Amino acid sequence: MHNLIAPLPLCYAAPGGGSAGTAQDSTSARSSRRGRTRRAPAGQTIQQQPFGQVERCIKPIDLISADHLEAIHQASLTILQEIGIEYMSARARQIFRDAGAEVDEASQMVRLTPELVDQALTSAPEHFTLTPRNPAHAIKMGGGFWAAGSVAGPPQVHDGINGRRPGNLADFTKLIQLSQYFNAVQMFGYHPVSPIDIPANTRHLDTYYVCQTQGDKAYKISAIGRERTQDAIDMMAIAKGMDREAMKHEPAIVTTISM
Repeated sequence: MHNLIAPLPLCYAAPGGGSAGTAQDSTSARSSRRGRTRRAPAGQTIQQQPFGQVERCIKPIDLISADHLEAIHQASLTILQEIGIEYMSARARQIFRDAGAEVDEASQMVRLTPELVDQALTSAPEHFTLTPRNPAHAIKMGGGFWAAGSVAGPPQVHDGINGRRPGNLADFTKLIQLSQYFNAVQMFGYHPVSPIDIPANTRHLDTYYVCQTQGDKAYKISAIGRERTQDAIDMMAIAKGMDREAMKHEPAIVTTISM
């Protein structure tokens, strides 16, 4: 898996008309026109729609029946109650214990009753808003809204000029700049390419800094460890001129946790 940094040529439709010629002449003319269209005038920009979001107006396709979906839900509740999930964080186990979950400190397993799960599900909002340092680029997450973002995690990058190469900070920066430029991209994915040329223990700080200084859209952050997440919150809070407490009411970043 690798990401792409492609040249951004501007193409202009060649004017029609002219006398008919042979097939060879026609092919030669088309090749000549294609060659000319790759050279955009200096200072020319790409035409695009204004920044915005699409709200879904058609119901999503039901991939499985309601009965099958309910069966999966009930099976997951059984797993959560009878088997549980191992949580290595003592702080996380305490939060679950305070909420009424069964916690086994010896095995670090946390078990949840169906009632506790239902209570948590009802407390989640249907959608929420991410407001980055530029409020004009705020986006809604969930509900009928969707947001397009760059991919996350490719170890390599490829373009038509320099070929394929390992991920690096310079290319990471270019991909963030491209994502910032195009209005069709509403947010940055975490690591559109992994910059393996910088130390892993501070890599998240460098990439957050690029996202903050080369763009002003919302972005995904690392979920590897509490410290990296807190670093992201603090850096975004500085950029927005607020503290952690205020960020609770006006979030700007999001992450994904795989279970």
